[in-house]
Amino acid sequence: MEELVKLNNKQIFINLLKGDNPCGRIYAAEGLLRLENSGENIKIINSIFSPLIEEGITYSTIGGCIVTSGVKYKLYTYDENLSFPEINKNLPTVYDEDAEIEPLEFDLDFLQSYDE
Repeated sequence: MEELVKLNNKQIFINLLKGDNPCGRIYAAEGLLRLENSGENIKIINSIFSPLIEEGITYSTIGGCIVTSGVKYKLYTYDENLSFPEINKNLPTVYDEDAEIEPLEFDLDFLQSYDE
């Protein structure tokens, strides 16, 4: 999701909203709102979800070991306070080609043989 948001292309999420993957539609709605939380995007999402709701189309979700089937689409309402801090904090406001990137540090002890 983060990589798609970084592309800053609204049409990508609109295309995914229209796709065949039911859960992909939910991610696309979230992505569209992450890109720009606006009343216009809410209208786009609802225009695609309304016929699905009217036809009784549902989707399944998986959360850890729990699978939930028959989840109904819902219409979205505009919330000006909606935010996604977990993604916004990772997105630079401006791409800086010369910015220094801190190297990742991690421990590789688990690669050592247990026979030692």
